[in-house]
Amino acid sequence: MSYVLAAVSIPDTVDVLDPVPTTDGLGYAASLIRSRGSDGATVWTAIPPRGEPQDAWTSFRIEGQHVVANSWSGYAVVLDLESGRELARTFTK
Repeated sequence: MSYVLAAVSIPDTVDVLDPVPTTDGLGYAASLIRSRGSDGATVWTAIPPRGEPQDAWTSFRIEGQHVVANSWSGYAVVLDLESGRELARTFTK
């Protein structure tokens, strides 16, 4: 199976953002977004804003030093690329 949400290389590093697919088997949403270092170790993990099993990340992208991720529950979340710390959350529905 190929997933719509795929790992994204972090510019100027060998690190990646790695979405963990939901258990529905469809592969179009992620239950977690993980930042992985060059050794494969998890640097940070971002759970969806509501933290509930029915919430999931539906998309994410890198913008400069930030990760902008959208959730099934209707939030656009800005994360710090280095630490994964949430910087902003906006309800978009």
